[in-house]
Order: sequence, then structure tokens, then C-alpha cells
Amino acid sequence: MAPTATGGAKRSLETASKYAKEAHGLRQAHRNFGLIRAKLAEMAIRIFAVESMIYRSAGLMDRAISAARCADKSQQSMKVFEEYAIGELDQ
Repeated sequence: MAPTATGGAKRSLETASKYAKEAHGLRQAHRNFGLIRAKLAEMAIRIFAVESMIYRSAGLMDRAISAARCADKSQQSMKVFEEYAIGELDQ
């Protein structure tokens, strides 16, 4: 779910940035206001952080699956997925 949510966040940032560029208040574009720029920057920082966590988690999972010593890779994959899952998986 995290990659999907991150995609939505990126789209929101894109939309907010476009709006800030086009919208005007007090005779200047919204993007020229410090608070708007700070909000957009904060959004970008948080999106980058979440993306980094997603790639890190995927890398750790991939490494754990590759390091499996058992012959059944699908069974090992399920063990790794269960280890990294939030909450319990239905069995």
C-alpha cells in the first residue's frame, strides 16, 4: 500500500505546485509566498523520505529471500513477507 500512497502523494504535490504557480494573491503568484514554498518543500521532503523507506524495505526483503537456504523459494518468500508485514496475515 505504501507505494500506491506515495504515488498519490506525488500527484498531490504536482497539483499543489501547479496551482501555486498559476494562482495569484496580492498581485503575485502564490509560489512567491514563503509559507507556500515551505509547505511545498515539506511535502517533497516527506515524499522522498517515504520513498527511501519503501526502497530500503524492498531491498531488505529481496536480500532475505535471496539468502534463503531452503529449496522452496516460495515458502521462504512467504516467511519474509510475514516478517515484514504489519499485523497478522490470514492463513
